[in-house]
Amino acid sequence: YRSLDPYGKEAVDGILDVEWRRCMKPAPTEQPEPEKVLYITKWFPTMPMSAGTGQPAGYEEAEELELTKRPPRSSSFVAPVSGDSMEPTFHDGDKLFIRICEEIEPGQIGVFYMDGQLYVKELGDTALISHNPAYDPIPMQDDIRCQGLVLGVCDESYFE
Repeated sequence: YRSLDPYGKEAVDGILDVEWRRCMKPAPTEQPEPEKVLYITKWFPTMPMSAGTGQPAGYEEAEELELTKRPPRSSSFVAPVSGDSMEPTFHDGDKLFIRICEEIEPGQIGVFYMDGQLYVKELGDTALISHNPAYDPIPMQDDIRCQGLVLGVCDESYFE
């Protein structure tokens, strides 16, 4: 500062005055509401997956969901659940984020196609497992195919 000429000193003093006044102003009491960002994801299939004894597999037109919160990383689609066999983990009417994949590990919850039915169940070694003790495990058949991994519930917080 001392080696500046009078013009440089005046410029630095001016900036210091502006910054001092800015910092002395009281902080605003109300913060502006952040802009909402919409995340679009596909709702596919629109036929529900069974959390019960099976739901006939079928596909309808996909719908778009406008989410205000970022969905889980690598989610491919959202699909509804029908039934109570996965309670308390998932409930009838829940919407689940699904990542399309052909294999999951035992103990993970996935979407499975078997004998013309769609299921949302935990993968066991030889059976699909319900979390509700009122339901018996469903023995796996030769035609079982994993359709995806369940990443979580698409609850109301994704639409606020």
